Amino acid sequence: MRTTYRTTSSDLSTLCVVDGSNLRFAMRDAGYKGIDIDAFMSFVDGWGPSKTFWFQGAYPQTEPFFNVLRSRGVVVHAPAPKCLPNGQLKCDLDSALTVVAMREAPSYDTVVLVTGDGDMAYLVEELARQDKRVVIVGYEPMMDPALVQWCGPGDFVNLESLLASCGNPAVAA
Repeated sequence: MRTTYRTTSSDLSTLCVVDGSNLRFAMRDAGYKGIDIDAFMSFVDGWGPSKTFWFQGAYPQTEPFFNVLRSRGVVVHAPAPKCLPNGQLKCDLDSALTVVAMREAPSYDTVVLVTGDGDMAYLVEELARQDKRVVIVGYEPMMDPALVQWCGPGDFVNLESLLASCGNPAVAA
């Protein structure tokens, strides 16, 4: 288990990577319909100057929300969903999220990962091995414990506490 991280830089910089679909389902389960993006960005900036990447499928109702994200400087990765043989629409973004996080991480000291998806455990482990501070923002009832085992003390943020300050029914994610 990782318990230390590099803190020598006077200009800590933060990479934030958001699994938008995971966040949307967690928010719905916690009773929230949306998030105040300005409050969320201020939260992320609490770890230092940040760059945020948001990964979520481009369903018709999400475009206005993505426009808000883009207007705040967030890089949005939103491919069109594919139709599965059973008619269900699905976007698989775990690989894209991982590739972007690994490509961008060398330029940052801290990586904030907003997800509860256990598939991200290998990414968290690798970032920790690269001496990155890894902060996980996840919804405890849906959280895979494998994600937090590589975090330093205090580097798990329960999504419910974050939503208490920036949850907002006005803009749906």
